Amino acid sequence: MLHFLASWEVFFQTVLVNALLAFSVQIALRAGVFSLAGVGCWAIGAYTLSILNLRGVNTLVAIVAAVAIACVVSYLLSLVLVRLRGLYLGMATVAFNQMVGVAIINGGELTGGEMGLYGVNAPVTTLQLVIVVGVVCLMLWAMERGVLGRAYNIVRDDESLAESLAIDTGSLRRFAFVLSGAIGALGGALNAMLLGIASPTDADFPVIVIALTMVIVGGFHSWRGALIGAALILWLPIGIQSFGIRGMHEWWSVVYGALILGIAVYFPKGLLGGLQKLRSLVDRRAVREATP
Repeated sequence: MLHFLASWEVFFQTVLVNALLAFSVQIALRAGVFSLAGVGCWAIGAYTLSILNLRGVNTLVAIVAAVAIACVVSYLLSLVLVRLRGLYLGMATVAFNQMVGVAIINGGELTGGEMGLYGVNAPVTTLQLVIVVGVVCLMLWAMERGVLGRAYNIVRDDESLAESLAIDTGSLRRFAFVLSGAIGALGGALNAMLLGIASPTDADFPVIVIALTMVIVGGFHSWRGALIGAALILWLPIGIQSFGIRGMHEWWSVVYGALILGIAVYFPKGLLGGLQKLRSLVDRRAVREATP
């Protein structure tokens, strides 16, 4: 058992860190806010942690600073984009992520330019990652089951109904922005600690794609779906290559695309939604069989 955990430790660490990236997108989508700004905050968190660490700042202080800066940026962004909805909001947040990337590349010695920052000395253990992600999951679980979660469901499904019930949709959307940014920055900071580097690619378009894919595949209605999506998307390249099929790496993009397309078509609520539907069918069948 210990040998198994040791051999898969890097994979588990990667899943835990990327789960935070998926959460940052899932939180916004669940609230009916098509925001991908969590990716930009992921890069902000990584660079804030790296810059402060390389200057001898305490790691915990650097993490808090990274999250705080992301919260401020996210709040200001929410004020600017408050009138946008749907695809327009998504496009605006993608533009924000690209702006972050450009700022990083042109940041000179502060950000390391196109080379990024190397030599971050803030090691993090698997246990510490488990604790952090566990605390975040517990918080999201409490939110989903509480009044706030029900309010977000109403806002997402029918904003007019929410306003008729005196729900402050603007404040809820701003809070979703801020929370998404905070968790994204936390994930980015931990990723920089894990890898020891911060790279301009942290805000690149492929990161946006993989973040959105993890949420869509797993299901955006719950944090559990985002966690499932993160684990599956990161395992797929390893799992497919383990079959030992020659030339598979050359066809990986095709296989990956086909799997994603199949899940999107047959499981529109993600794998979590599919599992919940299957469980419901099994329960109904059990009830019918138990009924005389």
